[in-house]
Amino acid sequence: MSILRRQLFFLWLALLPFGYQLSAYTGFTEPDKLIAPALLLIGFFSSIQSPLWRLNRLIFFTVISAALIVIKNLSFLGSSELFEKLMWDDMVKIGYFVIPILCIDSIATFRKSAWIVVFIAIVGCMSAFMVSIGLIRLPVGIPEEFRLGIQWLPKAKGLFLSTGNLVQYVTFASAWAILAPGITQARQPRVRAARWILAAAVVMGLLGTQSRNLALALLVGLAVLWSIRKVEPLSGERRALFAIGITAVVIPIIGIILAFPSEVIDVLAGLGGESARNAATSRLHQYAVAWEVIGNHPLLGADPETYRNLGPTLDHIHNTWLLLLAHGGMVSAIIFFLLMARSFLGVRKLSHAAEMTKEAAVVTAYFASMLVSIMFYVGMDKMFWALFGIATAITCIEPLTKGSTTDGISHKIPQSVAATPKRVIPRAQSNRVRERKTAGTNFDP
Repeated sequence: MSILRRQLFFLWLALLPFGYQLSAYTGFTEPDKLIAPALLLIGFFSSIQSPLWRLNRLIFFTVISAALIVIKNLSFLGSSELFEKLMWDDMVKIGYFVIPILCIDSIATFRKSAWIVVFIAIVGCMSAFMVSIGLIRLPVGIPEEFRLGIQWLPKAKGLFLSTGNLVQYVTFASAWAILAPGITQARQPRVRAARWILAAAVVMGLLGTQSRNLALALLVGLAVLWSIRKVEPLSGERRALFAIGITAVVIPIIGIILAFPSEVIDVLAGLGGESARNAATSRLHQYAVAWEVIGNHPLLGADPETYRNLGPTLDHIHNTWLLLLAHGGMVSAIIFFLLMARSFLGVRKLSHAAEMTKEAAVVTAYFASMLVSIMFYVGMDKMFWALFGIATAITCIEPLTKGSTTDGISHKIPQSVAATPKRVIPRAQSNRVRERKTAGTNFDP
């Protein structure tokens, strides 16, 4: 059962970026959505046999994510049809968050999943570039804008319908390829080749998407990764000083973005020509509508009547926090924050486990990139929740102990043996014992 679950999960994950386009081209349901119910059932039945600590964490993340979608749509109860539609859409998305948590039950599975994320990032970036130059044509996401002023290189999205999602996959993949956890010396040539391929793909992605979000969030994620790797070897005092310095720089920047999103968008509008300015005008209008809805419905978000009038605008707010506040009010935003905080704190605790230091650093870099990117795009679709689930899944894995192998099987010393203290015999007593044993055998000639 575990082998079937893992292989089915890897197939589901690899198909994720192709689902939209395959569905639009064939007219059938996305293949990843066909596999998802089976994965959920297998994952739930398999998790029953998990250790109690892991089972508690699985239940926590499942319950909190379920509470999020219920609260988010609670204000729409007045319209049963609208409530059912929105609840079903969100249930699918939350299912994509729960699937990795249920299926990734070892470090080996997590590491293989991370390499699939690298593959997804590569095909996502390359597809955007190839669509941009007209080498391929996809059913969804036809390029129309020109950000760089080059007529033969318009802005394109490729396989990803949202460049914000691509940002997070690229950051995760880049951090993973740089550190390459669990790679033996024999596989280093393959890793070097993967790094070069990914680097070329990222450049192609930047040219194809022409996304300022991609450039900014990737830069932040890699800066956090560099900071973590520099801090780890330091002593306690130096580490604290370094952390204080980084916090003094980062917190004000995040505060400015959170407090003045409209002004930040207005500044970024100057980078990208007329197309960027038009996009900025549209987003500023979305922000104004969102704040108006939040002011009228602060606790639980928009009611059915408001959604019928402003639904298209509310569904495409290019700021995940504002979108969540407009849809589900302050309660749902607080639940989402708690979910992110619990996942992040769990990851940082793993940084103290020597066997998972690199994995924790990669996921931390991803979180930094995600926090930046969600300020400038819609977010919270199936691609967002799937990667968030992978990042959270590592907190539900027991770190490898000393002497373990990377296959996820822990070779521990039995507790009864490990708990037995060695008998220490004082030197004077040891000499007396030795004299008694040799008495009658020594003689002077």
